[in-house]
Amino acid sequence: MSTKPTIPLLLQGTPVETHADLWRFWLMPGEPEPGVQIRKAIDPTKPISWRELDKLRQLYEIAYRGTDAGVVAYVTKRTSIRTLSWTAHEQARIDLSKSHLTELGIDTSGPLELRLPPTLETLGLRSARHPANLTLHSGDFGARLGLEMWDPKGKVPFFPGLAALRSLTVAGTARVDLAPFAKYTQLNALAIWGVDSGVEVTGLGVLAKLPALRELELRNVYHTDLSALPKLPALESFAIDGIRAPDAAHVKKLFTGKALRILGVRSDAWLKKNADNPFREWEGRLATRATKAYRAARAAIDARNDAEETLAAFIAAFNAVEAEIDTIRREQIDDAFRALAADLKVSPKRATSWFERWREF
Repeated sequence: MSTKPTIPLLLQGTPVETHADLWRFWLMPGEPEPGVQIRKAIDPTKPISWRELDKLRQLYEIAYRGTDAGVVAYVTKRTSIRTLSWTAHEQARIDLSKSHLTELGIDTSGPLELRLPPTLETLGLRSARHPANLTLHSGDFGARLGLEMWDPKGKVPFFPGLAALRSLTVAGTARVDLAPFAKYTQLNALAIWGVDSGVEVTGLGVLAKLPALRELELRNVYHTDLSALPKLPALESFAIDGIRAPDAAHVKKLFTGKALRILGVRSDAWLKKNADNPFREWEGRLATRATKAYRAARAAIDARNDAEETLAAFIAAFNAVEAEIDTIRREQIDDAFRALAADLKVSPKRATSWFERWREF
């Protein structure tokens, strides 16, 4: 039993008890798992009494899912707050330029104008579904900033407000054109992380026009024409994880003597069997069961079977071993379920309802 001191917080009128010495605090809808002190359930549509968090003297990280823009004033005034994650905010403009944040994660599901503080080192744009609708401002044009864009849907543009960007990561993408990146002339590091089934990277010739580029990382480049990769004599680190065997041989010849690291060299036969399997990194009996369930669902989709029956059978395979499904695996199953549902033309709302109703893990 915990002996740490607890205090009441009147976040939305009803007191909630929490440990007084927390340095990380999450405010999210839905009941947290038992014993998880860092997360408290809130109504995402109602205001938060942010000053209540002053009782947490060691606090420097906040994760919030909700629409109360008062979080901006709070993290700006409380200079000890260095990390903020804000999702489902429904804001068109957010000004954090006077805060002391070093790390910011924010969803960008709609048009957004975002002003950043000069202290910021990492900006994570979650669910960047419409990158062209983003306007980003930084006092130093991103000279010390690492930008991470997750799951972009649409062309990733050049952001004039980040013209001096230091590093850029584009993750969870199936297609990316590097042409707009030519204007990031001070870019030191670039990473493209494709989806498991592979990414098509075009505009590789742009890399030769980035004089400051020293680090390059590519993942799952199964659909990329790497014969277009230029020589990069100034490159100090080049890592590839997930590449076709013939392309790996070509890259090794092109970058002889470089700090080159290649992992995940795959044959065409392996790719045909495994590239789209979201459970390919699992191990043992669970991996076998998950892969079998996923392939069965894919076969049912190809056969145009009933959507509800297909998805219910997929979940049933995991219910049979529910005691072995931890939080991380549950989230991975959820991601795979949603992808299957989308291919079956099932709405996200209905998919969520089915997943929560059927699962026992």
